[in-house]
Order: sequence, then structure tokens, then C-alpha cells
Amino acid sequence: MYSLHSWCGLLLLILMIIQFIGGSTILQSCCQGASLKSRLNYTPNHVAMGMAVLLLAAVCVISGVINLKVKSRDLQLYIENIFMATQILFLSFILAPKKTF
Repeated sequence: MYSLHSWCGLLLLILMIIQFIGGSTILQSCCQGASLKSRLNYTPNHVAMGMAVLLLAAVCVISGVINLKVKSRDLQLYIENIFMATQILFLSFILAPKKTF
């Protein structure tokens, strides 16, 4: 049986690959002389996908820590992982771009 953490990780990987391919395609077409309009049309999709990836990564981290708690009985390891997950989430939301186009 698979956990929520593994499904979130798989979905996150797929979304990141789609984001990379889409961004690379737009960048390649712009380097070959495509108009700025194509980049401006893709920007809202790129920003929305980036926010979805960020939120899904947060869900994946939280579900991974909860999964660790269910499988592990070591309280000290659980507290250390909660602390690390909190730091990761805090830094990811602090460093995330605040302005959308």
C-alpha cells in the first residue's frame, strides 16, 4: 500500500518535469525569434504552475513527517524532523516570489 507522501512526491515530480519542459520550450522559441507576446501569454501559466509546485512540495514534506511519525516510535527523531520541516517550509515561503504577473 502506498502512502500519501509517495503519491505527492510522484505528482510533484511530474509537475516539475512539465514546468521544466514548458519553460525550456518557451525559452527556446524566444531565442529563435518568437515574439514577446508568446512569453507574456505563457507567464500566468508558469507562475500558477510554480505556486502549485511550491504548495505540493509543502504538502509532501508535511505528509512525509507525519508518515515518519506513524512508522517510527523514536520521539527525538520525530522532533528533529518536525523542526527541520518547519525550517524548510518557512524558508520556502519567505524566499518565494511575492509578486505575480
